[in-house]
Amino acid sequence: MSFGESVPLDRVAAVHGVRLESLARSGGAGDSSWWDLIKTVTTGAVVSRGVVSGVLGSVAGSLTKAGASEASRARPQDSSQADRAALIDLGWLGNGGEVTAARRRLRKDLGATPVTWTLSAADPAGERRARVLVGVTQAVVIEEATRRPWHVRDHPADDRVHVGLVSRSALPLVLAAWVGLGPAWSVDTDVAVPADLVEARLRSAEVPAPRGADAALCAIWSNPWVLWSVSCPNWRGAEAHLSAGDRGQFLVRPIGDGRTVRLVAQPATLIWGRLLEVCHPPEIIADDWGR
Repeated sequence: MSFGESVPLDRVAAVHGVRLESLARSGGAGDSSWWDLIKTVTTGAVVSRGVVSGVLGSVAGSLTKAGASEASRARPQDSSQADRAALIDLGWLGNGGEVTAARRRLRKDLGATPVTWTLSAADPAGERRARVLVGVTQAVVIEEATRRPWHVRDHPADDRVHVGLVSRSALPLVLAAWVGLGPAWSVDTDVAVPADLVEARLRSAEVPAPRGADAALCAIWSNPWVLWSVSCPNWRGAEAHLSAGDRGQFLVRPIGDGRTVRLVAQPATLIWGRLLEVCHPPEIIADDWGR
């Protein structure tokens, strides 16, 4: 029996006070409501990228590929009043500017080289990216505060980022919200579509379905799309996935030279099971959920 079947999504959502229906309605990370959805399981704030690096030190070095030199020079004591308030909200800074015990515990929990995940999600409004620093009992989710527009090739790194602290037990739920995993009338299909047409539909919901498309593909085509990917050590495969709202999840698998892709239906239980396996080794799942 897979972990996804052993620890159902609705059970985890109920434990953390999240309505299961809200996950699919969020549209995944492509929707601005994503942070609203996960606020029940995170302590979050918007803060400058450089200040995050200053607080977390070397463990956050991978967050600042663009503008890294500026980030490395930024320190919490140099931050703006808004940043200081955000750090206090996160529990990383005391009212008098002192380092808190919670911040020291977090640094210890993450260790010198925490496991780092990269998340991406794209919809017609653009692309959103996030990184997750995974510690022993806690994780830090850091997402660019704005989307990268499709029409801007070299979009500068966003100076402001959303930062959320989450327990390891709630991390699968955070990822489920990111990918838009929730109740769906899944369409069981495996259909080939030109790759450039899929990209055009991702950029604009006005792009019509292919000529001769059957009812299943038309149903997928007419729903909101979010193309998402997860990159981390335990995630098997490099293919992107498509969330089609209440029509479910689909693997986007290139064929041959990549000019054509197959949209292969993926049961929600399968995606959920993979998220659980990525977030927790079996023994941690057993401890968290009493198996």
